[in-house]
Formats: sequence, C-alpha cells, structure tokens
Amino acid sequence: MHENYDLDLLLELVEQRKFRSLKELLSQMNEVDIAEFLDELDVEQEILVFRLLPKDTAAEVFTYLENTEDQEKLIGALSDRELREVLDELYLDDAVDIVEEMPANVVKRILRHADPDVRKSINEILKYPDDCAGSIMTTEYVDLKATMTVEDALKRIRRTGPDKETINICYVIDEGRHLLGYLSIRTILLSEEDDVVGDIMDTHVISANTLAGRDTLTLIVCGNGERCTVTALFDNLGKGASGAAVQNMNLMFGFDEAEGLHQIPMLP
Repeated sequence: MHENYDLDLLLELVEQRKFRSLKELLSQMNEVDIAEFLDELDVEQEILVFRLLPKDTAAEVFTYLENTEDQEKLIGALSDRELREVLDELYLDDAVDIVEEMPANVVKRILRHADPDVRKSINEILKYPDDCAGSIMTTEYVDLKATMTVEDALKRIRRTGPDKETINICYVIDEGRHLLGYLSIRTILLSEEDDVVGDIMDTHVISANTLAGRDTLTLIVCGNGERCTVTALFDNLGKGASGAAVQNMNLMFGFDEAEGLHQIPMLP
C-alpha cells in the first residue's frame, strides 16, 4: 500500500472496470498521487482513467506525469475538445514546459487548439534561450495601478484573480507597464478600504531582465525599458522548496522562522 492510497485496490478497480467506484476514490486523492498512480498503468488504462478526472484536476495531474512519452500519448488519444479543455486549465508556464518536451507534430496540435492569447504567449516565451529567465517565466499575474484604492484593488483581484497563477503578490505598474512596486494580499486585506495602493506598496523590488541567467533568484522579470512582463520565476525555480529552505536556515541560526521572507514577494 502506498502511503496516501491503496494502489492494489485502485488497480483492481481498473482491471474490473468499476469506473464509478474508481472515480469516487480518485476524487479523494491529490493530483500528485493520481499522477503517481497513472504511471503504474499501461497507456490504454492510463487514458481511460485520465478521462474520469474533472478537467481542472486532469490539467494539474497532466503536469505531474513523470514520463514525457505518456504525456505525448495522452495528447494523441484525447479528442480535440478534451485537449482544448486541458489546455484551458493549464497555467502558462506549465503549458510552455509541456510544449518544449514534445515533438513537432504534437506541438502543432497543442498550439492549434490553444486559446489565441495563450498561443501568442507560448510562442513569446519559447523564443528565449533555455538558460535565461525568460524561458521559465509566466505572464499570469495580477497588476494594479498606484492610484487605486484598496477597495478598487480588491475588486480587480476578484475579477481577474481566478485566471492568474498567483495572487499572493500583486504588482503595481504605470500606464506604460513600467514596474513601480508590489504588495502582498496580506497587506491589502489589513489596510483600510480608502488607502491608496501607491502609499502602501513596497518599492524595494528585485528584478531581472528576460535574458538574465535562469539561476537568478527573483520574482519579477522585466523586458527592455523595465516593463513588467512576467512574474513567479522564483516559484518556477524552487516550487516552494526555496521558501522552506529559508525557514529551516532561520531556525538553525535562531532567527524568527519567517525572517527575510517578507523582503521577497513570496509568501512562506
């Protein structure tokens, strides 16, 4: 038995084609465990089980599949509608990672069924060299204006946030999309509704050019002219491990666990 689920039971349900019971068990599992379970199946079984998943779960599970060949075979087996639904649920940087690993014929099909805006963004990111920050960036972030009140900012977050990869940190830009600062959702929630974003934002921003080395530890990636183009680079580099490392180091040296984390636009 695996730590979080009964593999033998799941395999038995697949063999006996008891898909209703299997679907119920899958709904109680997290995406990482589902992907691990799919890796235990042959391709035909994997496709059958994958189709049992809700589209948002399916998209997340797809990114956790260890075998690129399995991803390729799944893409080939999915109908155009199913593929479009999965692509619609993927975050941009995950879609780019998948495209980079696929052969040309599969890439063409992915791009053909991707939303036009997503297709444009994928092509934009793919033009960057593999060893630069631009190749692992995402353009899905919440931007605010310095003149907004907190009440206005919350309305914008509620309206645009569901389609963004991260809302923990919001980025403040001017009319020319030049980066002015950032503020956390915590800061926004603890401020008065009539407070102005420009007065409460943090202007101490660490940023990198899109062509900088990808080992740069930063959240904000700027194009020419310091225009804010992407964010969440730090998340893509560490997937949360970096924040945990900082916490552990603080504890080892007797500092407060969260010391230093608030200086970087990322929540622990």
